[in-house]
Amino acid sequence: MSKIKTEADALVDLIKILWPQFQITRDNILHPTSDLAVRFYTEFITHCQERLHLLVGSSLRIMESSTDLDIEERVFQMMSKMSNLFEKAEMTFLLGDIYEPTVVRNKTFFRICIHIVQYYDHIHDEVERLGHDIFKMKEDGSRLKEQLEHLLVNINETVTRKSDLFMTVQKLSNDLKSAKEAHDDNIETNLQKRSILVDKRKQIEMLKCELQKVEYDLVVLERQEQELKEQTITEEEHKNLLQMLDNLENEIKMLGSDDVHMTDFLMQDNDVLRHYEMCNKWVPDVSDFIIGNIEQVIELEDKLYDLQLTTETMLNTKCSPTRQFVLQRKKQLEEIIERLSYSQAQLDLQQKKISREKENLLSQVRQFKDDSVGIVSRLNASISEYNEKIYILNIKIERMKKAFQDEYERVGNAEKQVMDKFFDWLEEHGNSQ
Repeated sequence: MSKIKTEADALVDLIKILWPQFQITRDNILHPTSDLAVRFYTEFITHCQERLHLLVGSSLRIMESSTDLDIEERVFQMMSKMSNLFEKAEMTFLLGDIYEPTVVRNKTFFRICIHIVQYYDHIHDEVERLGHDIFKMKEDGSRLKEQLEHLLVNINETVTRKSDLFMTVQKLSNDLKSAKEAHDDNIETNLQKRSILVDKRKQIEMLKCELQKVEYDLVVLERQEQELKEQTITEEEHKNLLQMLDNLENEIKMLGSDDVHMTDFLMQDNDVLRHYEMCNKWVPDVSDFIIGNIEQVIELEDKLYDLQLTTETMLNTKCSPTRQFVLQRKKQLEEIIERLSYSQAQLDLQQKKISREKENLLSQVRQFKDDSVGIVSRLNASISEYNEKIYILNIKIERMKKAFQDEYERVGNAEKQVMDKFFDWLEEHGNSQ
């Protein structure tokens, strides 16, 4: 009797745990009534409907009954639809289990129903936990997907920036190559200009030598002109000399004649001597004059006349042809030297400008190359970091999938074990009864 009371108390406690609002006592278990059966099975069916609705997502037609029947018949109809749950225990739910329940069958069906409710609650909890885990996994998957998309966008931007940097480096390399080619062309042009300048300098040196030669010839001509001037006598002096010769011839004739008056002769001779003394300073000795000298004097007079004409022409033209040629060559030489100096100055300025531009361009290229190397290094580091994060995320996703699969298999195995134990328990208690 105490064992039955203990089982009844345990059964009441289980019912109170499942449905705290359900009114039942140990006496109700020991003395079951139709009202207790209807209330218990109604609560059981309602609870199962709620759990199945939560699990399946919609109401099951198996839990529906006709509204034209009495409540006892409706309960029996719904319990009969669940008869497959009692087959393992070799129990069949009868109409008498509602109208006239017995203690043993009533406790057996109550235990089976409680076990089914516990199983449904356990399944519900497991499904709810799995749903929560799945929802969390979906959130984590969405978050990881967003992170992955963000990483892919960053990688694409990085690749784009890297491509742009590569194109910029290529452009700068081409610019540098063009600058080097231009610099080489400028060097070649400068070499050609320097070669031309060397030729011009040689020409200048030759012109200088020619100018010096012309100047020397001019000096020689001037010296010869001066010597000729010094060696020539004027026309008046020539006439005086001729007059003196005539006088001397007359004197010779007079000296050779007998009618010569000595006084007149002496007076004339005295006059001649005085005149001779006056001219002696600048007239050569008469004894030295011969016919050849006279002819030379005449020739020199002709040359003097030509020189006078040349001198007059030179004075009229303000410059002799030789000097004019020399001055013209000097002027040309000065102009050439001035142009060469200007060209050399421009060439030096251009070389300095090209050197500065080359240094600036090389400095910019080196700076850009250093910046590009730093940016590419940082981008490569970022890409490596992103790839590592993606790899870690893939590992986490695979772990989550595996964990979900393991959990799903574990729940399936647990469900199978629970069902096997439940049916084993039903068989054991059914056989004991």
